[in-house]
Amino acid sequence: MTRWVTASSQTEAGQRREERFQEKYPNIKLNNVIVAEGTDYITAFASGTNPDIGAVGQPDMAKYAYGGMALALDDYMATWDEREHFEQAILDNFKYNGKYYALASDSYTMQLFYNKALFAEAGIENPPATWDELLETAKKLTKPEKGQWGMNLLLSQWQNWWFEYFVWQAGGDLTKENDDGTIELTFDDPAVETAIDFYRELIAADVIQPDLTLDYENMQNEFSAGHAAMTLIGSGDITRFTQQGMNIDDIGIAELPVGPSGEKVTQLGGNCGFIFSNVSDEVADAAWTWLTFERSKEETEQGLKDAADLGGASPQIVIRDDVDVSLGNVNPEYQAVVDASIPHARLEYYGKGIVGTYVDKAVEKTALDPDADVKAVFQEQQELAQSEAVDSYNQDILESGK
Repeated sequence: MTRWVTASSQTEAGQRREERFQEKYPNIKLNNVIVAEGTDYITAFASGTNPDIGAVGQPDMAKYAYGGMALALDDYMATWDEREHFEQAILDNFKYNGKYYALASDSYTMQLFYNKALFAEAGIENPPATWDELLETAKKLTKPEKGQWGMNLLLSQWQNWWFEYFVWQAGGDLTKENDDGTIELTFDDPAVETAIDFYRELIAADVIQPDLTLDYENMQNEFSAGHAAMTLIGSGDITRFTQQGMNIDDIGIAELPVGPSGEKVTQLGGNCGFIFSNVSDEVADAAWTWLTFERSKEETEQGLKDAADLGGASPQIVIRDDVDVSLGNVNPEYQAVVDASIPHARLEYYGKGIVGTYVDKAVEKTALDPDADVKAVFQEQQELAQSEAVDSYNQDILESGK
């Protein structure tokens, strides 16, 4: 059974998990192929070079399900004896047109992470709670002579992922889900221009990473290294930083700053695993075995223990109801912040996996060019997204519901 993995995902704990799997299922051979972050499954599927199993975020799963690239899992789930221990709402996040196509692997909220040591050095007691405070705090924490900047801002890839939060905080959204499941684009929402204006303020103030080409992986590495004082990342990524040598006592977590809307908001995210539809029945059985092994009570609790050995597990959003969360030695301060964020959390904007690249292009063109006409650029990308992606997607949605 072949799966793609990134170099950063090959942790000691992950390797031990694979060893336990091979001991329990010696008839199944795991074949890991190391690929770059963001390697395209769709292109590989079109050429027949895709792995047997895939892992994506919740917003991207729809295109694999509706595009015929993912195998429906209903027959497997019908006889899955651990299904009763999973939160139904989490399972239903990966249900499309009445069928299940993926299994959740984790759930998280997006948070503002900050370096407590750098805050203390700058005499700052509390993380920023508003956009204005975010800008001013970032200015105080930017020290070019030390190779230190106030905040990471994702501008080289997946720009739409972080940009959506700022649009929400400004009181708007990038799309609308119609009652029939089709996508309605709202790139012309006034909140989009407000969000770009704030991006431009951060960039003009020189408070973000000086190398704007940094990809997501390396940008977060700079937070671990103490160069970025603040970053946005999922609540489940505490161990990402401790594994890179960051002192857990230096890691602070806060809710996302409030924007012009005056309302708290964050993203409720989740990753999942699925089986590609072009695999043989034998390989599909092996892939299902891996998916359920990874999510078993024993492996979930082992993951908590492994995280505790590194200083403590990340705050938990419960996926299954039979796990002893105390095994993770979760910092109660972290958990309290995540618990406070959950009532204000929402899934990513509808259709992100279909139109995200068009938002990426618009953000890149307008955020980095202060003279660019925001309305015109986003309107251009909306028209392209509509004709190149949304029309066909909407047609598939309507036809699949007949």
